[in-house]
Amino acid sequence: MISFINNNKKEGGRGNGFTLIEMLVAVALFSIISTMAFTALYYIMDASTKTKTIKLVVNNLNMTLESMSREIRVGYDYTCNRGTVPISGGSDCGSGASILAFKTKEGNNAYFRYNSISKTIERKVSGKDTNAVSLIGDDVQIDKFKFYVTGTTTGNSTQPKVLMVLEGSTKRSDIDTVFNIQTTVSQRKLAP
Repeated sequence: MISFINNNKKEGGRGNGFTLIEMLVAVALFSIISTMAFTALYYIMDASTKTKTIKLVVNNLNMTLESMSREIRVGYDYTCNRGTVPISGGSDCGSGASILAFKTKEGNNAYFRYNSISKTIERKVSGKDTNAVSLIGDDVQIDKFKFYVTGTTTGNSTQPKVLMVLEGSTKRSDIDTVFNIQTTVSQRKLAP
Protein backbone atom coordinates (compact mmCIF):
# COMPACT_ATOMS: atom_id res chain seq x y z
CA MET A 1 0.00 0.00 0.00
CA ILE A 2 1.06 3.55 -0.67
CA SER A 3 1.67 5.76 2.33
CA PHE A 4 1.57 9.56 1.96
CA ILE A 5 2.73 11.02 5.22
CA ASN A 6 5.20 8.93 7.16
CA ASN A 7 6.97 5.74 6.15
CA ASN A 8 8.05 4.85 9.68
CA LYS A 9 6.60 1.50 10.54
CA LYS A 10 4.83 0.74 13.79
CA GLU A 11 4.84 -2.63 15.43
CA GLY A 12 1.82 -3.76 13.37
CA GLY A 13 3.65 -3.16 10.11
CA ARG A 14 1.59 -0.17 8.99
CA GLY A 15 2.76 3.47 8.65
CA ASN A 16 1.20 6.59 10.17
CA GLY A 17 -0.16 8.01 6.86
CA PHE A 18 -3.32 7.51 4.80
CA THR A 19 -3.54 5.10 1.91
CA LEU A 20 -4.75 6.18 -1.53
CA ILE A 21 -8.02 4.29 -1.07
CA GLU A 22 -8.68 5.96 2.25
CA MET A 23 -8.10 9.38 0.64
CA LEU A 24 -10.46 8.56 -2.27
CA VAL A 25 -13.18 7.40 0.11
CA ALA A 26 -12.78 10.55 2.23
CA VAL A 27 -12.97 12.84 -0.83
CA ALA A 28 -16.02 10.98 -2.17
CA LEU A 29 -17.83 11.25 1.18
CA PHE A 30 -16.94 14.94 1.44
CA SER A 31 -18.29 15.54 -2.09
CA ILE A 32 -21.56 13.74 -1.38
CA ILE A 33 -22.11 15.58 1.90
CA SER A 34 -21.22 18.95 0.32
CA THR A 35 -23.65 18.35 -2.55
CA MET A 36 -26.43 17.48 -0.11
CA ALA A 37 -25.69 20.56 2.01
CA PHE A 38 -25.71 22.94 -0.99
CA THR A 39 -28.93 21.38 -2.30
CA ALA A 40 -30.58 21.87 1.09
CA LEU A 41 -29.31 25.45 1.22
CA TYR A 42 -30.76 26.12 -2.26
CA TYR A 43 -34.18 24.78 -1.22
CA ILE A 44 -34.13 26.83 1.98
CA MET A 45 -33.32 30.02 0.03
CA ASP A 46 -36.06 29.21 -2.51
CA ALA A 47 -38.60 28.61 0.27
CA SER A 48 -37.58 31.91 1.89
CA THR A 49 -38.18 33.79 -1.38
CA LYS A 50 -41.58 32.15 -1.83
CA THR A 51 -42.54 32.94 1.76
CA LYS A 52 -41.61 36.61 1.33
CA THR A 53 -43.70 36.79 -1.86
CA ILE A 54 -46.70 35.16 -0.20
CA LYS A 55 -46.34 37.56 2.73
CA LEU A 56 -46.42 40.55 0.36
CA VAL A 57 -49.56 39.20 -1.33
CA VAL A 58 -51.29 38.51 1.98
CA ASN A 59 -50.38 41.97 3.30
CA ASN A 60 -51.78 43.53 0.11
CA LEU A 61 -55.04 41.60 0.47
CA ASN A 62 -55.24 42.29 4.19
CA MET A 63 -54.87 46.02 3.67
CA THR A 64 -57.45 46.03 0.85
CA LEU A 65 -60.04 44.02 2.80
CA GLU A 66 -59.43 46.07 5.95
CA SER A 67 -59.98 49.38 4.13
CA MET A 68 -63.11 47.98 2.45
CA SER A 69 -64.42 46.68 5.78
CA ARG A 70 -63.80 50.01 7.49
CA GLU A 71 -65.67 51.93 4.79
CA ILE A 72 -68.57 49.45 4.68
CA ARG A 73 -68.82 49.36 8.50
CA VAL A 74 -69.49 53.11 8.77
CA GLY A 75 -71.67 53.19 5.63
CA TYR A 76 -75.38 52.36 5.29
CA ASP A 77 -78.08 51.43 2.72
CA TYR A 78 -76.24 48.36 1.42
CA THR A 79 -77.42 47.13 -1.97
CA CYS A 80 -75.84 44.55 -4.21
CA ASN A 81 -76.33 43.72 -7.85
CA ARG A 82 -74.89 41.32 -10.40
CA GLY A 83 -74.35 43.52 -13.45
CA THR A 84 -75.10 47.22 -13.13
CA VAL A 85 -74.20 49.60 -10.33
CA PRO A 86 -77.26 50.35 -8.17
CA ILE A 87 -77.60 53.91 -6.89
CA SER A 88 -80.14 53.71 -4.06
CA GLY A 89 -79.76 51.09 -1.41
CA GLY A 90 -81.30 48.91 1.18
CA SER A 91 -81.79 45.40 -0.20
CA ASP A 92 -80.55 41.96 0.79
CA CYS A 93 -78.85 39.57 -1.61
CA GLY A 94 -78.51 36.14 -0.13
CA SER A 95 -77.38 34.55 -3.39
CA GLY A 96 -74.36 36.85 -3.75
CA ALA A 97 -73.42 39.59 -6.18
CA SER A 98 -70.30 41.13 -7.67
CA ILE A 99 -71.21 44.75 -6.80
CA LEU A 100 -71.93 46.31 -3.42
CA ALA A 101 -73.32 49.85 -3.45
CA PHE A 102 -73.83 51.85 -0.27
CA LYS A 103 -73.84 55.35 1.13
CA THR A 104 -70.66 56.52 2.83
CA LYS A 105 -70.74 58.14 6.26
CA GLU A 106 -70.65 61.51 4.43
CA GLY A 107 -73.77 60.51 2.44
CA ASN A 108 -72.04 59.96 -0.94
CA ASN A 109 -73.00 57.04 -3.18
CA ALA A 110 -70.14 54.55 -3.38
CA TYR A 111 -69.55 51.03 -4.57
CA PHE A 112 -67.08 48.18 -4.54
CA ARG A 113 -67.08 46.01 -7.64
CA TYR A 114 -65.36 42.83 -8.77
CA ASN A 115 -64.04 43.39 -12.29
CA SER A 116 -63.92 39.93 -13.87
CA ILE A 117 -62.02 41.20 -16.92
CA SER A 118 -59.05 42.71 -15.08
CA LYS A 119 -59.44 40.24 -12.15
CA THR A 120 -59.37 43.00 -9.55
CA ILE A 121 -61.57 44.78 -6.99
CA GLU A 122 -62.54 48.37 -7.80
CA ARG A 123 -63.92 51.25 -5.74
CA LYS A 124 -65.74 54.39 -6.77
CA VAL A 125 -67.27 57.24 -4.75
CA SER A 126 -69.63 59.57 -6.61
CA GLY A 127 -68.48 63.19 -6.57
CA LYS A 128 -64.88 62.20 -5.71
CA ASP A 129 -63.76 59.65 -8.31
CA THR A 130 -64.28 60.02 -12.05
CA ASN A 131 -63.38 56.37 -12.71
CA ALA A 132 -63.35 53.26 -10.59
CA VAL A 133 -59.96 52.69 -8.93
CA SER A 134 -58.37 49.25 -8.51
CA LEU A 135 -57.64 48.34 -4.89
CA ILE A 136 -55.46 45.29 -5.55
CA GLY A 137 -51.79 45.27 -6.57
CA ASP A 138 -50.57 43.85 -9.87
CA ASP A 139 -49.21 40.69 -8.27
CA VAL A 140 -52.66 39.46 -7.17
CA GLN A 141 -55.36 37.98 -9.37
CA ILE A 142 -58.89 37.72 -7.97
CA ASP A 143 -60.68 34.75 -9.56
CA LYS A 144 -64.01 35.06 -7.70
CA PHE A 145 -65.43 37.72 -5.43
CA LYS A 146 -68.98 37.96 -4.07
CA PHE A 147 -70.87 40.11 -1.60
CA TYR A 148 -73.71 38.64 0.47
CA VAL A 149 -75.92 41.20 2.22
CA THR A 150 -78.43 40.39 5.00
CA GLY A 151 -80.45 42.39 7.52
CA THR A 152 -81.27 45.48 5.45
CA THR A 153 -85.03 45.26 6.00
CA THR A 154 -86.22 48.42 7.76
CA GLY A 155 -87.57 48.06 11.29
CA ASN A 156 -86.43 44.48 11.95
CA SER A 157 -83.87 45.44 14.66
CA THR A 158 -81.25 43.30 12.92
CA GLN A 159 -77.82 44.68 12.25
CA PRO A 160 -77.14 44.75 8.47
CA LYS A 161 -74.19 42.53 7.55
CA VAL A 162 -72.02 42.11 4.48
CA LEU A 163 -70.14 38.87 3.88
CA MET A 164 -67.26 39.12 1.40
CA VAL A 165 -65.98 35.88 -0.15
CA LEU A 166 -62.80 36.00 -2.19
CA GLU A 167 -60.83 33.41 -4.18
CA GLY A 168 -57.64 34.27 -5.98
CA SER A 169 -54.02 33.53 -6.74
CA THR A 170 -50.70 35.22 -7.25
CA LYS A 171 -49.73 36.39 -10.74
CA ARG A 172 -46.06 35.57 -10.28
CA SER A 173 -44.89 32.77 -12.54
CA ASP A 174 -42.43 31.25 -10.06
CA ILE A 175 -44.98 30.84 -7.27
CA ASP A 176 -48.34 29.13 -7.58
CA THR A 177 -50.27 30.23 -4.49
CA VAL A 178 -54.05 29.98 -4.27
CA PHE A 179 -56.00 31.59 -1.43
CA ASN A 180 -59.59 31.70 -0.16
CA ILE A 181 -60.63 34.48 2.22
CA GLN A 182 -63.93 35.51 3.71
CA THR A 183 -64.82 38.24 6.14
CA THR A 184 -68.05 39.58 7.61
CA VAL A 185 -68.69 43.27 8.26
CA SER A 186 -71.63 44.57 10.27
CA GLN A 187 -72.98 48.09 10.00
CA ARG A 188 -71.87 50.20 12.94
CA LYS A 189 -75.18 52.00 13.44
CA LEU A 190 -78.43 50.09 13.70
CA ALA A 191 -80.64 50.70 10.67
CA PRO A 192 -83.83 52.71 11.39
